[in-house]
Amino acid sequence: MTIALTLQKGPPVLAVERLTVSGAVLRLAEGVPAGRWVVADLQVGQGVSTPAKVAWSQQVAPGLPLTLAGLEFVGTWEALGTLRRAILGVVGSRALDGDAHVGFVVAEPGGTYTCYSAESVTLAVISPDGARFSVRRRDPREATGVTSTEASFDDALARAFSTREAPRLDPPVGPARARPASSAPAPAKPAAPAPAEEDAVLAARTLVLGPERPGAAQDDLDEEQVLAARTMVVVDDRPPLDDEEEVLAAHTLVLKGGEAGPQGRTDRRWSKVLDRGRLVGWIAPDTETAWSIYDEQGRKTAVVAADEGRARVCWLGDKATESFEYFEAPTPLEAIAVAYELTGPPAIEPPIAGL
Repeated sequence: MTIALTLQKGPPVLAVERLTVSGAVLRLAEGVPAGRWVVADLQVGQGVSTPAKVAWSQQVAPGLPLTLAGLEFVGTWEALGTLRRAILGVVGSRALDGDAHVGFVVAEPGGTYTCYSAESVTLAVISPDGARFSVRRRDPREATGVTSTEASFDDALARAFSTREAPRLDPPVGPARARPASSAPAPAKPAAPAPAEEDAVLAARTLVLGPERPGAAQDDLDEEQVLAARTMVVVDDRPPLDDEEEVLAAHTLVLKGGEAGPQGRTDRRWSKVLDRGRLVGWIAPDTETAWSIYDEQGRKTAVVAADEGRARVCWLGDKATESFEYFEAPTPLEAIAVAYELTGPPAIEPPIAGL
């Protein structure tokens, strides 16, 4: 599903790079200073408007019309609740217990899953733990929450939503072994390493609303700081155009006869990224000198841009409010190797011009 986001009295939005319940990363036609207040209009079902603060703004590479900016959604808890439910309806899977809608599940980068109630309150985070699954649940009696370990993903879902059996997820998400046989599984990601401290599991997913958030009680803020959202990629399905700025605005290149991408997607010109024959991710061109980097399951993780004999890989942070990190390399292929933390240049199949 395509989602549109525009800024009132702000620069044109060329693409939504990432969307979370707490903010967004936007590709803009021009820079915008950090700290600026804007009003964001989101077309998710019925239109939703929200005040937002520009948390950061950076140019991807000198000489390229490619600026990324992170927005932080701001407002009363009631207004943010409406916004969160609308966003979860796009980036999440509905959790159904029989005919009852009990919440949402969002697949996050790194192989974790965030579970929300139907009212958009964060319930739990499910993380791979070897062959088992760790469930970190919010508990009103324990400020840091409670953790349990379950034998299967279905058991973890039941624990997260406090249901007798695992809720049915529409559309299905989860590790390949937990999906129905009729569903084409995505490659499983390795388990994330355990954090040094218990709270670090959720600290990296904090909903940052800032001290200016009007009309919210401190208890609400603390609750969301314990368990909160991470990032999901939203793809814009517009056709390719000839003008460079219009190509950037399209965000996706739809080319007839192109390779099918992760989970059978055909909305872009996809190529596999292979490390000695092993699939490590996907890559798709934005322009002749810029490429988007995706993990095995099609979540956007970075942008690579070439300019004047050098290339820069820019990693998008786990949170929309965190600016990206970047690293410069002599060639785009070496930058791609850095993006995937490989020891040598990968193979791109099918080949892409410029790489």
